[in-house]
Amino acid sequence: FKTHRHVLSVMPTGTGKTHVSAAMMQMRRLAGLSTLFVVHRDILAVQTYDRLKADGLEPGVFTGPMKARLDSPVVVASVQSISRNHSRKPEFLHRFQRIVLDEAHRGEMDKIFALKLPEQEVLGQTASPLRGYGNGLGRFYQHMHLALTYTQALDLKAIVPPQIYAPVKPDMSSVKVVKGTDGDADFKQEPAAAAMGLVTASGLQFWKEKFGTLRTLAFCVNVAHALETESKMKELGIKCCVITGGTPKET
Repeated sequence: FKTHRHVLSVMPTGTGKTHVSAAMMQMRRLAGLSTLFVVHRDILAVQTYDRLKADGLEPGVFTGPMKARLDSPVVVASVQSISRNHSRKPEFLHRFQRIVLDEAHRGEMDKIFALKLPEQEVLGQTASPLRGYGNGLGRFYQHMHLALTYTQALDLKAIVPPQIYAPVKPDMSSVKVVKGTDGDADFKQEPAAAAMGLVTASGLQFWKEKFGTLRTLAFCVNVAHALETESKMKELGIKCCVITGGTPKET
């Protein structure tokens, strides 16, 4: 930040981006400097708020359902809450010397650059500094800092070495890619779920043979695919449930 106002930091999933930010924000707080941590959904703001509290910070939080300690030197906010309230209270965003954008590759984070003051610093955090529709991040950031690679993280024993088993390859050639309301590109829900059918069947059979006695978390390509996977698992007599972004926090 001595030479660049907007910096993109790249760290692989699971290597501690939020903890790195917590350490940085703690140092800034002790030096009398303010930081705003922006996430792309309300539920993530609440989760991040809890994590920063556990890391010894006393953050504020600004989301649709939750507002507290907004005058704190460290505040966690959702991009939607900032956008909705900015015309009435621009001073909220403008009082922070540095803004951290979590999952900075997401399209909705572009709004912050349009609303912030020119002198405000931005630290973008991401594990994937690419966008599906080819619109790069270089127009926002002057420097990309590759803080850690997966190989380095494995060498440090910071993450668990993966064991990879590859089932059949899906044919996605006929599945259209569309741009969502948040600006990100993704496969269309139902066709993508249908194309993943062979993979789901092959993967479930392999899982049942090798790991069927273990508690398992399965990541699916979208909600439609998750529901289809749940249906197939129940056909096999496997007890399971689906968790999506719409699942209540208590559940």
